[in-house]
Amino acid sequence: MKMPEIISSDSLFSLGPQLAARAVAAPTSVAWGLGSRAMYIPFTVTESITVVKLWALNGATVSGNIDMGVYNTAAVLQIAATEATQTGINALQEFNVPDTVLAAGIYYLGIVLDNTTGTFLMYAAPTTASMKSLGLYLQAAAYPLPSPATFATATAAAIPVCGMSTRVTI
Repeated sequence: MKMPEIISSDSLFSLGPQLAARAVAAPTSVAWGLGSRAMYIPFTVTESITVVKLWALNGATVSGNIDMGVYNTAAVLQIAATEATQTGINALQEFNVPDTVLAAGIYYLGIVLDNTTGTFLMYAAPTTASMKSLGLYLQAAAYPLPSPATFATATAAAIPVCGMSTRVTI
C-alpha cells in the first residue's frame, strides 16, 4: 500500500485501526499529566519515505516545552526535532526537521512535554492493558528526548494526535 503524505497517530499506518475497533471517542483536550514523560507511538512504513516535518495538535492550554522525534525498533533516534515552546491554542504545531529517509519498517514517534499542564488533543486509553495491546511505550524523565530511548511498559494514559509529514505544507 502506498504511503500517504501525512502519517498520524490515528492513521491506518499507526493506531487508527485499533482505535476504531475499540470505538474510542473523538479526541479532546487533555493535560499531559506527568512532566517529562515521553510516549512512543508505533507506526509502520511500507515503502521508503522522506520525512520533512513532525507535528502535534495542541489543546486548550499550552505550557512549557515540547520535543518530538522518530525512533527505530532498537530505540535509536532517527529524526530529532528542535525542542520548542508549546505554542498555538487548539492549533497544529509543526517542527521542521532535516529531510530524513525512513526505509520500510516499524518505527516509533516520540513526544514529550516538560510539564504537567500543557494539553494536546488526545484519545482516551482507559486501561494499562489497552496501552500494552496498542504497542505503546512510555519513559519517565525523558525531556529532552534521549537517544537511545528506554522503552518501558505503558500504563494508562491518553494518546496524543501527532504525526509526521513528507511534504512541507501540512
